[in-house]
Amino acid sequence: MQLRLTALSALLLFCSALVAQEVIDVLDNNLDNPTGMFIKDSYLYYSENNEAGTISRINLDRDVAIPQQLVINLWYPSEVMVHEDLLYVMDLGGGFIWTVDTFLNAASQRTVVDQLEAPIAPTVHNDHLYYIHYRWSDERCSIERKSLVDDSPKEVLIDDLTFLSDIETGNGNQLYTIGAEGLFKLDLDQAVPTLELIASEGHDLGSHLHYYAPAEKLFFTEYIGGNIFYLNTNEANPTVQTLISGLQEPTGLFIRNGELYFNQQVAGKISKISVEDIIISTRNIPLDTAPKIYPTPATDFIHVEGIDFQTSILIFDNLGQLMMEANINPNEPLSIHQLPAGNYFLRTATSALQQFIKM
Repeated sequence: MQLRLTALSALLLFCSALVAQEVIDVLDNNLDNPTGMFIKDSYLYYSENNEAGTISRINLDRDVAIPQQLVINLWYPSEVMVHEDLLYVMDLGGGFIWTVDTFLNAASQRTVVDQLEAPIAPTVHNDHLYYIHYRWSDERCSIERKSLVDDSPKEVLIDDLTFLSDIETGNGNQLYTIGAEGLFKLDLDQAVPTLELIASEGHDLGSHLHYYAPAEKLFFTEYIGGNIFYLNTNEANPTVQTLISGLQEPTGLFIRNGELYFNQQVAGKISKISVEDIIISTRNIPLDTAPKIYPTPATDFIHVEGIDFQTSILIFDNLGQLMMEANINPNEPLSIHQLPAGNYFLRTATSALQQFIKM
């Protein structure tokens, strides 16, 4: 009898491990059509396509999420983005993109791009603002960019496209975009950039993207289908995998501290789910090939054990943003004094991710 109970307990434990991660509501405050989302430092910024047309934020480090309204009276604020302490606002009604600093100093407000019909989906890459320009007049769209360091005119990279709903920066000089016909990659190193189809399933007109650089994984929502998917972008033929189903029109999404935050438009709330196992077990590389990092926590230096020759390393913060690149030699300490205190991920070209803490 004891043997049977032990076997049964083991079976139940195994089955419980197969249960999907719990979805936790972060802000269930009867939000009115939450759409875009962006996380910067400890703040989660989100837009609501309501009558007031608002952009708000909450502090994720507080026990109770208290919304702080930042911008009002926008017409369909579909996306929100923060870059270098500037809040980027896509004004579909006015047809322009403008910024204001996150301290909401009115004197800091400036127009970045104007004379657009319907700008959506901002992302910054190599000192350029990339966005999708949808045209009501012919129901087509284009991928465009505008320099953030000079006053040169905007550039149209690709024109006459069917509807695209989001665009996202990837590793290297690549962008990803998604829309009515699939998920595409855009190589900016090409003399004439073209869209390369990488997945034809798991998308619809309201899909949003989030690229998590440390794991080289792309997460995206299926708005109408109520799903969140992901794929490994480092695979030659990536397979779309389902993270979670049964959601109520998920839109914006973002990863912080191993958790994926996402909007549910119909439910009117912001939720999160753990994806730590997915982003740590990454790149189809066994964890036992990963370099060993010590000490952790660290202050000014870390040692990377398990490399036999000069190796290029990348260090990412807990939002997946690249914070440092360096070349290190065997038995050579790596200075991290310039990094702020926090949790970090280290990766080499041939290893899985390793986490360390900077004090």
